[in-house]
Amino acid sequence: MIIAKKQLNGGTYPTEQLKNAVIPEDKELVKNENGTYSIVDKKADFTKLDEAINKAKEALKEKEKYTKESIKTLEEALKADNEDLRALKIANQDLVDKVTKAINDAVAGLKIKDVKEENPNTYDAGMSYMGLALLSFGTMIALIKKLRNN
Repeated sequence: MIIAKKQLNGGTYPTEQLKNAVIPEDKELVKNENGTYSIVDKKADFTKLDEAINKAKEALKEKEKYTKESIKTLEEALKADNEDLRALKIANQDLVDKVTKAINDAVAGLKIKDVKEENPNTYDAGMSYMGLALLSFGTMIALIKKLRNN
């Protein structure tokens, strides 16, 4: 006796109808409360996205050490992880992968602030105070010379 295999793309079936069934790779069987099985679209795989999000959250714990622009890029990339993305099926895995890549790229692109960017007035003010001190010192020397000559 030859048993034909039948491809099932969706629907709900009792166990005995699934014995010779072939389920497409983008589908999965879900057991229902009544003992039947439903063939549904597989959900996208979010494992790598979750790993990327965890790395991003760790980086954001120290966001004060990175430039505002690079933090903004990371925060924008993280906004793409939302309910709509999490509802995607395996057929849209490429979208999940693109969001994952954007987050990973943003984490890799975080730029550490330099001293001047962290406090733009520090360097300039320091130079101004030094210049003022030198000018005052020069003025004092000129006064001392003038007083000696008198």
